[in-house]
Amino acid sequence: MKVGIIAAGEGSRLKQDGVSTLKPLVKVDGVAILERLLLQYHSIGISAAYCIINEESTAVRESIERRRLPIPIYFHVKTTPSSMHSLFELGQYLHDDYFLLSTVDSVFDTGELEEFMIHARMRDADGLLAVTRPSEDDNPLWVDIGQSNQIKAFRKPTTAEALVTRGLYFFSPRVLDCRSEALSRNMSRLRNFLSLLLEKGYLLRGFKFKKMVDLDHAADIQLAEEFIHALGHESS
Repeated sequence: MKVGIIAAGEGSRLKQDGVSTLKPLVKVDGVAILERLLLQYHSIGISAAYCIINEESTAVRESIERRRLPIPIYFHVKTTPSSMHSLFELGQYLHDDYFLLSTVDSVFDTGELEEFMIHARMRDADGLLAVTRPSEDDNPLWVDIGQSNQIKAFRKPTTAEALVTRGLYFFSPRVLDCRSEALSRNMSRLRNFLSLLLEKGYLLRGFKFKKMVDLDHAADIQLAEEFIHALGHESS
C-alpha cells in the first residue's frame, strides 16, 4: 500500500509566527515532522511514500534523502494552488489501488493510526477520514456523522458530537474519477473536493481519533511535543 503526502504548502502562518524552517522540516521533539510521518507509515506496513513539495522547498528532499529512512520515498516537485491540486498531482502514482493520503503537518498517536488502518483495510467505503474534536483551529472543516460513522455532510452538526477533519485519509482510487469535474468547477480546496464526492454519491466514513495536533502556528509545536510526551508516559 502506498501513501501520498501533501507538503507543497508555504507554511505561511508558521512564517508569520517567526518560524523560518521549511514546514516539513520543523522539528517536534527533535524529529522533523515529515520524517516522523514516514517512520510511522513504515511501522504500519506502508510500502512506498510519494511526497509533493513546492519548487521553493527542494531542501526538504535533500534533507530527507540524506536520512536514508527505511521506507522508499519519491518526491514530486511542483508548486500547486491548493491541497486538492496536490492530490491530483499525486494521483498519477496512487491510482492503481486503495491508498493513504495525509498532509505533512498532523501529529498523532501511532497506536490510533494502526486502528485507523484496521478499519481502512475493510474497504467498505470510498473514503475513511480521520476526525477529532475541534481545537483552536482557524477554519475547521466540520463533519456531520450518522449511523455506521457515515459522513452525511461537511457542516457543524446541531445534535451529534461536533467533530472536524484532520489531514489523514484512506481513499479508493475511484475518487480520482471526479478530478475532471472538480477542475471544471474551478474548485480550489480539498474540502470542496470532499463535498463533491458526497454530492456524487461516494460513501465516506469518519474514524475518530482521541487527539491530533495540526502544526499551523508556532505555539502548536509545543502542543505537539506535550502530546508526544504524554503518549510516552502512558506507554511506560
